[in-house]
Amino acid sequence: YIATGSVDWYRKGSGLATGDETGDAFFNLLRAGVADESLTPEQVLRIVAPAEYTLFSVDDEGRPESGGTVQDEIARAAPAFLFAILLLMSIFVGAVSLLQSVAEEKENRMVEMLITSTTPMSIMLGKVLALGASGLLQISIWVAAAAIAVPRISDQFSGLSALSIEAGLLVFLIAFYLAGYFVFAALMASIGAATTSVREASQISAVITIPAIIPIYLSALIISNPDGTFARILTFFPLTAPTASMMRLAGGTDATYEIWIGLLITAGTGVFLMWLSARVFRAGLLMYGQRMGLRSVWNALRQAD
Repeated sequence: YIATGSVDWYRKGSGLATGDETGDAFFNLLRAGVADESLTPEQVLRIVAPAEYTLFSVDDEGRPESGGTVQDEIARAAPAFLFAILLLMSIFVGAVSLLQSVAEEKENRMVEMLITSTTPMSIMLGKVLALGASGLLQISIWVAAAAIAVPRISDQFSGLSALSIEAGLLVFLIAFYLAGYFVFAALMASIGAATTSVREASQISAVITIPAIIPIYLSALIISNPDGTFARILTFFPLTAPTASMMRLAGGTDATYEIWIGLLITAGTGVFLMWLSARVFRAGLLMYGQRMGLRSVWNALRQAD
């Protein structure tokens, strides 16, 4: 083995051999056997056992500010990463349900009966607030379950002793859910009112759902460089800000003020889109069997209250 590094491996059965089946224990045994007998047990252990890294953050002048193990970094990033996924799921569940509800009621003409007893604005706000409250309840249940499970998990696994859910992270989670939900709800309500069927509305909605998923697919890039140009741009774009901001928090961004700016931009966009959506919603509901073109949408937006 010392001369060639060759190892003969005998096994029973069949299946794809990847080379990982023997496990680390076998290779540690080989390393220990190669070590010279003159080495002390501590020296052999250093050859066999992997290094334990301590990571330090440094300031602009190169002075260390804080330190922690790799396990500590993973434990710190894990809650924010998981919350980003849960955040996107909650927003989509509420917004897509709103889209389907509006499109179905327009398609089967049920909305014409509703308008006889209330206003289009009241119908839209009722749907938005009801589904938003449902999503908020869903997030609250997840957070409560995590608050109960995290201490138990950290006690069972020593490598995850630093696993915790910070109060500031919960604040961003709730705030970005509310801001992001109103952005997507306004867009979904407009699409549902402007189209002729649930199928058509679902196809068009992909245009706004795809950008929101981009931060999830590129999470490794954002977490590894949370203060990079790409991550910062996504923070200021309302469709990607909720998930991108949570990913930046998972990566330990130093520019928390940018997260707040992104939150304000998203919230302001949500309010503005709700105002625009109310006009499209009102004009599109009574157009049974008709798709609102760009000119119709523009005319609806120009109409005075």
